[in-house]
Amino acid sequence: MNYPDCNIGLPLGAQSGCIAIDIDTEDKALISVIDAVVGHSPWVRVGQKGKVMLFKYSGQKACKIKDIDGKMICEILSAGNQVVLPPSIHPKTQKPYVANCPITEVCHALPELSKDIETLLRQALQAAGVTLSHSGWTRTTDYVSQGSRDVKMTTMSGFLAAGVIRGELSLLEAIDRMYAWKDMCVENVAGDDVDIEKGVRNLIQFMIQDVVGPKQKALPNGWDSGLTEKQKQEWGLNFTQEHQEWTLSQLREYLKVEFEKHEAGTLQRIAAVEYTLQRIANSPHLSSLDIDIIFKYICQSNKQEFTTASLKKRLMDIRAGEIKGTDHTEIAKAVASDLLRTGEVRYFNTKFWQYRGSNWEILENQEILKVIADNYGHLPAAKRSSDHLGILRVVQTVVPQGKLNTLNIRGMNFANCFVDIDGKMCPHSPAFGCTYTLPFRYRPELGDDLINNAPMFFKFLKSVWGMEEDFAERVKALREAMAVTYFGIGPSFARAILLYGIAGSGKSQLLEIVKRLLPPSVVSYVTPYKFDDKFEVTELSKSLLNICGELQEDKPIPGAAFKQIIDGSSMNGQYKGMQIFSFVPNATHWFASNHLPKTRDVSEGFNRRWLVLTFNHPVAKKDKVRDIGNIIAAEEREAIAAWVLGCIKDVTKTGDLTLPPSHIEIMRDIASENDTIFFYLTSEEGPGFEQENCQGTLYEIAGDEQGYPNGKEEPLKKSTGTNIAELYEKYTAFCYSKARARPVGLRKFSQRLRELGIFMNFRVDGLMVYGLTLKKDGIP
Repeated sequence: MNYPDCNIGLPLGAQSGCIAIDIDTEDKALISVIDAVVGHSPWVRVGQKGKVMLFKYSGQKACKIKDIDGKMICEILSAGNQVVLPPSIHPKTQKPYVANCPITEVCHALPELSKDIETLLRQALQAAGVTLSHSGWTRTTDYVSQGSRDVKMTTMSGFLAAGVIRGELSLLEAIDRMYAWKDMCVENVAGDDVDIEKGVRNLIQFMIQDVVGPKQKALPNGWDSGLTEKQKQEWGLNFTQEHQEWTLSQLREYLKVEFEKHEAGTLQRIAAVEYTLQRIANSPHLSSLDIDIIFKYICQSNKQEFTTASLKKRLMDIRAGEIKGTDHTEIAKAVASDLLRTGEVRYFNTKFWQYRGSNWEILENQEILKVIADNYGHLPAAKRSSDHLGILRVVQTVVPQGKLNTLNIRGMNFANCFVDIDGKMCPHSPAFGCTYTLPFRYRPELGDDLINNAPMFFKFLKSVWGMEEDFAERVKALREAMAVTYFGIGPSFARAILLYGIAGSGKSQLLEIVKRLLPPSVVSYVTPYKFDDKFEVTELSKSLLNICGELQEDKPIPGAAFKQIIDGSSMNGQYKGMQIFSFVPNATHWFASNHLPKTRDVSEGFNRRWLVLTFNHPVAKKDKVRDIGNIIAAEEREAIAAWVLGCIKDVTKTGDLTLPPSHIEIMRDIASENDTIFFYLTSEEGPGFEQENCQGTLYEIAGDEQGYPNGKEEPLKKSTGTNIAELYEKYTAFCYSKARARPVGLRKFSQRLRELGIFMNFRVDGLMVYGLTLKKDGIP
């Protein structure tokens, strides 16, 4: 044998038709559980601990099953894995592996495992009392759009065509790599299989354009290795010797023949020298030494009619080709043309963007600088790094400017289509301005039945809210909040979403589900305490979901900036070192917090910009599943997204999100904590209200947009009124005795009473308040 000291491995999967269960624990009870699930295998191999059993391969994926501490219990070994065969030596014990029989005797009789073997193993181990880690689950299938996949294929075609031109591989080798790329690297496509022949056609077309187009690049020797004349004709490769590189010997032979035919000083000799310089310009693999030899031969054969300096100058002029490269604008236009090969390009909000088949993506400056350096760095106006930066600045003005969307249509961009607010499925288009593509499909048939199509998600919602009286309203509010977030219309509803409750109650996992349905590129993390920072809020210019994090117990939120951002008002942003730009944010802001929001802004404008979903019950330790949010999002995202999308038409018609009774109750607490005057008026120690059914109401409970109860300002009953000074004295005593807060001054107290009177149905006139009376001895 050539490798007598090496071990022997059996490749698993389709190659051998085998799959293996590798038990990596010495716990006999766990081994019994696994054996009961997988059944008997005729081939068992033992190494240091546990055992490996072989079964028939039928498409199962590889995975690892670990406990909560990350300790391996067992593995499913499949395609991409191998099993070491006896008599190979174990690396730790330094003893041979041992099997119960030769594999060749039983490989034809291996039993088949269930397609759901991973799920069955996990369920059995959990039933046996083992808390499992989510890490190691088989990766959920990600789908890419057909357009995005085609752009990647086009990019690969251009990359391989450039490799052929540089002489790194022949055309046939490049085509073989295209097929290998399709087999190994192409992701699952929503719609159809990849048309790799289209990629091959692009590769050939790019090569032809480089040779006969403005760049006038020469074909290296060996580019057609293995090609037949028939293939060249079928593929349109009608190249001549003029399109190929010449070697040193070819150049010298050509000059020798021409110089023998024509005397020195004749036009024919000058033409021969000119043609030779053109061949040198199109032969990049000639060394500088080769060129010096040719120049010396020309000068010596022509009695000094040519000088080396003049030949070099002329060679530089020829190499410039149609692109002279003497100014930045000319080069910038050529760079823009190169970029358009793989998709439409636009400059917006101080960034380059390129359409990649189904969505726009940021085209980093570094990528463009690489194009400049690789393709145009030899030109006179692109020699220095400062030239490259100057060309980049000109490219900004050469490509189209303005917003990415040319159609004002909101929607969700799935892998298989774009879905608008009316539920219409449309082909992907740059006109929609989407900056993301969801890695899964839109399947509207899954949205009608959450209980059966997303059972884990529904079970999770029941576990955290099932005991609440307003369970249905909370689920409806969550659905609507997710819908306006994903459609980028959250700011028009002017609501921040607060998941509020005690630790371990499921709020963070719910937020994880909301986040995991979106790609990271449209998720930002700007805290409300930095809403007035122009650098921080710039992240909101491209996000749909802003995760604000934990609210601080004592730190107030800046009210003015908070209201401006929640409403989606136009604002200025700036990337450090770049120009300030204006944008309108589309992000909806989500919080998951153990604390209620604090602010010095006591106006109703702050309070009415929240939707609070409370979490009052901790999940029992025995019912906790590690990373349950990720598991649900990975396995049920298509059904959840379809369910969410199903409510968008209704919520846009109503113009507001559902407000559960629990939200109304908690908003009173928020108003009371932030506003000592409101707290006093609605407390048991506060004054009595003369109007029936008006105590403690907020306008969003029973009022119109202006805040008048029942949609109009109702006249108050006749009253002798209460002196503001007396009311202020009671309020001050309340602050010190019960609220344990510092009271506001008398002037601010009077002003705030006038504001609250609109919403609580009393009136301030001069020094008197009508519609409420002070309590005496607990009786109003």
